[in-house]
Amino acid sequence: MSLIVVALLGGLIASSGGFGAVVVYGLGVIVALLVLSLVFSVVAKRQVSYSVSAPRSEVVGLVYAEFKKVGWKEVDGRGELNYQSRGLGVGVQGRKHPVLSIDFEDLPGGTTRVDLWMSEWESVLGMVPAWDRVLSKRWMLGRRLSGVSTVSKIAG
Repeated sequence: MSLIVVALLGGLIASSGGFGAVVVYGLGVIVALLVLSLVFSVVAKRQVSYSVSAPRSEVVGLVYAEFKKVGWKEVDGRGELNYQSRGLGVGVQGRKHPVLSIDFEDLPGGTTRVDLWMSEWESVLGMVPAWDRVLSKRWMLGRRLSGVSTVSKIAG
């Protein structure tokens, strides 16, 4: 929301310089949005792993409950659980939505490893449609898992 306010305020300031300044400013905003979209697409493609101090059945149930909310549907895929986003998202008009896959692994001491990655996507000029939905779901899932027990994010 604040980015929109900054963009509009910058456009208002640029308008004092005339039509040419507004056009240059507008092009700059478009380029900046494209660069941000590329960066967030790269981040969305990365695998995230969590180590959760809870039994596997409990962790699977939490992940399943998180994805049963509106906006995701269960699909076939490469992981134990696979979900495809649906609905509105950045750049999804007429494109295939990405699929998030989740695998679980029992670790010693009753800990469960959760691997979450984007297993299928359609790329347009390096940008992934619905990267915003992928990143927000990964963030929400991390928060939900941290509410259960001690969660440590594994680099990767």
